[in-house]
Amino acid sequence: MVNRNGSRCVHDYIEERTALAPKNIAIELVGERAVTYEELNNRANQLANHLLAQTRARKPIAVITERSASAIVAFLGVAKYGAAAVPIDSKWPLERICSIVRDAESNILLTDNITEPLVTHLSCKNIRLDNSRLSDESTTNLATRVTADNALSIFYTSGTTGHPKGIIRTHNGMVSRLSWTEIEPEDVCSHNIPFSVGYSEQRLFLPLMRGARIVLVPDEVRKDLYQFAVAVAEKNITDLCITPSALEQMMSLGASVTTKLSRLKRVYVGSDVVSSRLKALCRDFLPGVCVICEYGSTEAGIVARTEIKDGASIGHPVRGTRTYVLDENMSIVDVDCVGELYVGGSSLALGYLNDPSFTAEKFVPNPFHQVSGARLFRTGDLVTHRGNGEIEFVGRSDRLVKVRGFRVDLGEIESYLRRHPSVLECAVVKEKNLQDARLVAYVVPKETGHLRSDELQAYLRKYVPDFMIPQVFMNLDQMPKTQSGKVQLTALPQVPERRPDLANAYRGPTGAIEVTLARIWTEVLKISEIGVDDDFIELGGDSLRGVQVVARIRSQFGVGVSLRMLFEGGTISKLSVRISSVVEPPSI
Repeated sequence: MVNRNGSRCVHDYIEERTALAPKNIAIELVGERAVTYEELNNRANQLANHLLAQTRARKPIAVITERSASAIVAFLGVAKYGAAAVPIDSKWPLERICSIVRDAESNILLTDNITEPLVTHLSCKNIRLDNSRLSDESTTNLATRVTADNALSIFYTSGTTGHPKGIIRTHNGMVSRLSWTEIEPEDVCSHNIPFSVGYSEQRLFLPLMRGARIVLVPDEVRKDLYQFAVAVAEKNITDLCITPSALEQMMSLGASVTTKLSRLKRVYVGSDVVSSRLKALCRDFLPGVCVICEYGSTEAGIVARTEIKDGASIGHPVRGTRTYVLDENMSIVDVDCVGELYVGGSSLALGYLNDPSFTAEKFVPNPFHQVSGARLFRTGDLVTHRGNGEIEFVGRSDRLVKVRGFRVDLGEIESYLRRHPSVLECAVVKEKNLQDARLVAYVVPKETGHLRSDELQAYLRKYVPDFMIPQVFMNLDQMPKTQSGKVQLTALPQVPERRPDLANAYRGPTGAIEVTLARIWTEVLKISEIGVDDDFIELGGDSLRGVQVVARIRSQFGVGVSLRMLFEGGTISKLSVRISSVVEPPSI
């Protein structure tokens, strides 16, 4: 596909918006001062000039920062310099961070005062974004030879081999989205996605390229759905991005929350499965809001969109994108027949960094297009297409799943579990229930006895992000196998609703507050018996379930409890002490 916007780059559009309205607000961070387009552009130019003074090699540059305006300065400054930014989450395990920096061959790291100590051992030049020397550089727009085909970013996602894989995306891939976005200069867009997630880049650059305002939502606000809704109202946010499960939970908090969403124009819920209950909630409480599912991937960008009221799980392809539903011979299947979805167009990534064979496997020549070099991306999604052009999701041809909005290859988790000295065999699956689906790991110990859940969680935490750690671990005597010797995933036993094996002994709740908290945890975590000294995380708790627990505690006791309390050694016993200091105990 030919990009109708020509050879312009992402920063060209932002520079144009800066010239038109330099004093307009570009970035707001909840609790901090706003940054104008002029200040953003000037600081990005200073960083780009500083990078040019360091080296003209333009190798990928790792960005490891907290959520701040400085992070956006970093992404824009790297784009102006002409290199690809490699966003890295500072909360990832250190071994994963080091692996990515080595794979990307980054010789420069951009950090802040919080993240700098994490990377001091790496043999790269570290540039602090709050370094006063940056302010001595020129604020003039650079005249570099960056083109729309240049790499804009490299996003690392879960990989089957046990190593994350880097996906190279271009300026052209982002610019092509201007042809269909609804964002206008008067809009205020939430940014509440980790910078390390591919979709984050769209939520960052599209508003700035349109001259709109971005509100950076801190993690502690994003994870507390009530406070998140308060921020939406206080900042007059018009465009909200949120996962379907989080939106459903947010709206379930009642009228005190739904009224705060009334000024929204649009809500983007990603391509996760949308429940019929969420559709009903949106219809009843957000009648004037356009709720949009955006289907896509890091490799292909946004492929198709649909309003959730329309019913299709994927919808119609966006402008500039071609979709094909093909069989194993790459022949187009009939309407309403199942095939794999292939995607073509200007939004495609260049491929996988340092992995030409996998790139050739997933990015294939387009036999339906006459232009030399045209490619198709094999999504791995099994779909059907209707007579009206809509696409409906059926399933996956591989073991890639979505967990709380993150893409996870179950094979990567298994590869790390197999390295555990006491694990003989393992299999990881995602539960099939529509909402709150958990990751479940089945393990066969090498010796007689049980492997404890808390030990396996602690082991995996050294290698993978929290969202990739299974909530449930089940010990098996042996794996069910097919005749060919492969693990028969469909024959794995169901997860019993019982307390996992933990280091601490069970101690039951006493008193009205502990009993009420135990009931809340039991209902949310689907565990029949929970001790007051059991750790929330070790029981399989995660941010999604933490949000539910916090909301129920607020509803039951009228007191706010932070997610941090649940994640940092949170037990029923400790929460009870916190709650009893401010409220009267309820009657049992």
